[in-house]
Amino acid sequence: MSHLLEKAQQQPDKGTRSVLDPHYEVIATLRKKHWTFREIADFFQKEGIQVSVTWLTQYWALKNGASKKSSPRKKSMGFQKKDPKTENAEGASSTANPPEKVTLFEYKGLFE
Repeated sequence: MSHLLEKAQQQPDKGTRSVLDPHYEVIATLRKKHWTFREIADFFQKEGIQVSVTWLTQYWALKNGASKKSSPRKKSMGFQKKDPKTENAEGASSTANPPEKVTLFEYKGLFE
């Protein structure tokens, strides 16, 4: 065993990373009962655990597979750019060459 590994194993445990970790099952149970994050935050505050709705929402998302880097605002909203080359006489797009998807930010710029 390496010297560094032995030292690492002798270091004290720092415990859980979040105040909410010991309460994950409570949160999961309330979410299964369709409680909102606001209601769950209020529940915790009544029990003396100070937690914001934002903190609770982010904790739940991270524990359930959401990436910290993902941003729902940058995902495609399904809007599509119109390509004049693929439009037929009635203005409908050809299905042979469907237009590319654009983000909401690009969509707003199409009509300015």
